[in-house]
Amino acid sequence: AGDMELARTWALRATARAERLQFEGGTLRGLERQARLAGACGRIEERLRLNGEILRSAPGMNDARAMAVRDALALDRYRPAYEHYRLLPEGACDADSSAIMLILAGRLEDWPVFLKAARSLPPDIDPAAIATIDRRRAGRGLYFEGETALARRMLEQAAADNATDWRDARLLFFLLLDEGRSGEALELLKSFAAGIGPMERSALEILAKGGDIAERRGAIFDGALQCVECRIEPGAGKAGGQFRMRFKWLALEPAHPGQRVFVHLKQDLYGGRMFQADHSIAAEMGLDADMIPVGAPVEYALDVPIPADAPAGAYSVFIGLWNGRNNLPARAAVELPGEWTISGNGRVRIGGVRIEAPARAAGKGSAP
Repeated sequence: AGDMELARTWALRATARAERLQFEGGTLRGLERQARLAGACGRIEERLRLNGEILRSAPGMNDARAMAVRDALALDRYRPAYEHYRLLPEGACDADSSAIMLILAGRLEDWPVFLKAARSLPPDIDPAAIATIDRRRAGRGLYFEGETALARRMLEQAAADNATDWRDARLLFFLLLDEGRSGEALELLKSFAAGIGPMERSALEILAKGGDIAERRGAIFDGALQCVECRIEPGAGKAGGQFRMRFKWLALEPAHPGQRVFVHLKQDLYGGRMFQADHSIAAEMGLDADMIPVGAPVEYALDVPIPADAPAGAYSVFIGLWNGRNNLPARAAVELPGEWTISGNGRVRIGGVRIEAPARAAGKGSAP
């Protein structure tokens, strides 16, 4: 229209706007705008990239992270989706994404993420009803995470699908007992009657009579002998003296000939084995060799002699089973007692003991 002044003003405004947008392009606000624009245009991959840049600058932006989960899943990029989902708080992602993450976390056996996804589902969706989940593994994992109610539902569904054997159903058995549902526990035992071991057969008889059941805690050696309890009596031992240990064992199957229990003490400071107290359970019980009764607990006390030259200090105490050639494999029963750890090579650390130096004899002329 010939108005050059107005044209110049608009040109200056347009230049300023372009410069501002260019500046904002590398800022958080600019990245957010670009991500929204990419989403509006259906450019999912570009939005995923932009949200990745946003999260590198501001990891706590959960909206951007939740969008990154959805975009990664839409592009079948499950690992990035999973890594983003792990960092989200519970309930920050939509139900569809959480359902996919539930399945993925189950396959990866990441039970904390599995639980987060399960709690993000709508109330009318039971995770135990999702057929693509390995309910047996999920039940075991959730049990050890302390989520016993969902663990029980998973294991019950696995049993209903005939997708389990007694080794897996055994955990469900104890969960039912924990909830006081001994009648259902009894029915579960009956349904697996052909596959259960001697201990469970004893439990079946006890439950059928309305009694209590066998032990669930401890370590199982060679799949046949369960150490239910092993504790060190309080008080420090002295070099040249002894300390007392108490054992409780349960034979799940007939014992193999020649098996002996080893007790190894290692000084924590140096790490090498310092002394040991190997023994036979049958001998301690006054039984014929290797004739430990199956299904009935046996208990005894063992006095462990301390060498006179044993250095004073703290010692770790390990137990295990030895067949004359090798240590036999050890695994946890349903759960390990408080301080116990499986330390490899068939050894179980059950705690520690402190050994004091022997009292010095009073020298000549010393005070009485």
